[in-house]
Amino acid sequence: MRKLVVLVVSFGMLVAALYPLYAQDSGGTTPKIVGVDVYLRAVQEVKDQKFDLAVSDFSLVILLNPTFTDPYLQRAQSYIQLKNTDAALVDLNHLIKLNGGDPAAKSQAYMARAEIFRDQNDAPSALADYGAAIRLAPDDAQSYYERGQIYMAQTEYDKALKDMTQVASIAPTFSTTYYYLGVLNNQAKEYADAVKNFNTYIKASPSNYQAYAGRADAYIQQEQYALALPDLNQAIKLESRSALLYLQRGLVQQKLGDEQASATDYLEWIKANLSDQKTDLTIRPGESQVLPMGPGLVYILSFDGHAGQKVTISTATQSNEQIDSLLILADGKLNPLTADDDSGGNMNASIKDFVLPGDGSYSVILSHAGGNPEGPVRVLLSVN
Repeated sequence: MRKLVVLVVSFGMLVAALYPLYAQDSGGTTPKIVGVDVYLRAVQEVKDQKFDLAVSDFSLVILLNPTFTDPYLQRAQSYIQLKNTDAALVDLNHLIKLNGGDPAAKSQAYMARAEIFRDQNDAPSALADYGAAIRLAPDDAQSYYERGQIYMAQTEYDKALKDMTQVASIAPTFSTTYYYLGVLNNQAKEYADAVKNFNTYIKASPSNYQAYAGRADAYIQQEQYALALPDLNQAIKLESRSALLYLQRGLVQQKLGDEQASATDYLEWIKANLSDQKTDLTIRPGESQVLPMGPGLVYILSFDGHAGQKVTISTATQSNEQIDSLLILADGKLNPLTADDDSGGNMNASIKDFVLPGDGSYSVILSHAGGNPEGPVRVLLSVN
């Protein structure tokens, strides 16, 4: 009983000591919080990432100021950092259910709860809360941005584009938005707009290889291959491990007529995706072979040729499925000479009338590009 009395007396003394801070201002309308020093300490603890201490101090501030909304929000955000989402939801639900109050604070509560739902893979609830946050604070770009991210993940690209456009309107200096706008423009086949948005993003963030690749894709879709090539060169310089970049640059080099450079890039793509290779195979002029293609599978078929002979190599599928075959012609040491992806129609590859540079052994390298890799492929070699 003595401990309880002491606690009650001590608490009474604390309230009495802090009561003047809660007095009305000269106009008699604006309450001041009790325990402002504790509140400021809690705010600093959040900045210092001492979230457990922040929770304790915000709890005291809430006890002394039950109608002061900010500590609920900050305590909820501290709980989130501590992975205690159940406790965070209690605070956020309390704020959301309050009648009246600051719309901006309630919007922040909806946003914080939406993030919890998003992390729990509850996209419908997250979208509903982001929508509520936007209605309360329509000039806050963050809710549009986060909702746009969810729409992108759900492949609802039209909605994502609308939200990201709104972000750019509200916060034009937030450069990341322009990257996503470029991606979404490409998806919508708005390639000129994609280039403009990637330009803006790259100017602010010149080290993101994906932005150069995205802009290159926009150029490729407009058949502006000479503009796409420098972007792909820069993307590969920044991220040389991305196999898709070599495949894309191989296509551009092919369109620009640089056969050996194209073949070299296609070979890099094949090496990066290699799962199994069949070597020591041969193919004779005029002969065709049907080979089962699969992901990462590579066939190397050798033949003998003479300087000046014209070689044609083509693929054809044996089923209704289109198989994205890829052909490379190499010398006997597997140095690439020329290559093709898709020139044969229906995703078939075709190397036509390539003039052999000398006498000796040559190799046909058969694999697949970025489309369907599975199914039987017929390979035909002609030499004139």
